Amino acid sequence: MKIKIIHSVHLRNNEHVQFQNRFKSLVERFTAKILKIEALFSLYLILFSQEIESFNIIRKSDFSKQIEKADNLRDNTFRGACDMLRSAHRHFLAEVREAATRLQVVFDFYGNLADEPREGETADINKFIAELTGKYAADLNTVGLTEWIAQLKANNDAFAQLKESKTTELAIRTQLKMRQQRIKVDAAYTDITDLISALSLVEGEANYLPFINELNALVDEYAAILAKRKGTSEEEDEDPTEDKK
Repeated sequence: MKIKIIHSVHLRNNEHVQFQNRFKSLVERFTAKILKIEALFSLYLILFSQEIESFNIIRKSDFSKQIEKADNLRDNTFRGACDMLRSAHRHFLAEVREAATRLQVVFDFYGNLADEPREGETADINKFIAELTGKYAADLNTVGLTEWIAQLKANNDAFAQLKESKTTELAIRTQLKMRQQRIKVDAAYTDITDLISALSLVEGEANYLPFINELNALVDEYAAILAKRKGTSEEEDEDPTEDKK
């Protein structure tokens, strides 16, 4: 029985580490000595430990949580401004109610910016703020929204800067190192599986079939993950109107 091919290049970093870690555990359970791959497995362990180190660096410098926090902050600021505007429609002063009515036209035109996809939201908030602080600056002041809009701009700018920081030279070097480590680990993995396949052919499957069966099941599991992701991606391509935040 042949060992199935895993297209590991398409795995995300965390999936790649998980797959290789489970492969390592599988070998350790059957033992490298019995599988007759001791030398190759020793080299593999060194390379895989280096991949884990690179992955841990990426996780520690991962901006995803920071980006989510920054996005939530600007969303909440926008929603707060909307709440303030709603209250202004019921203000006891007619001039405030009239200013609120004029501002409502702009708010309605841009809609719920907090629900937009992140990239589009950044640009639309900039346009929204530019319009409000230009023609409607006096109305903002009358309603009491000047500081809210200034804070929204600060939050939006902070989000944009955080997104840009993901492409700093350090982040690029870290990702490159991870990619290089993955290539080395994949090569070591292939050397091991090629040797096991050869030994199985020469010595017979009896001593290797249980290991191969379990490894093939593991490969199938991750192949299903890749297939599902590809299918989802193709569905999104077919319906470009479905933006996801």
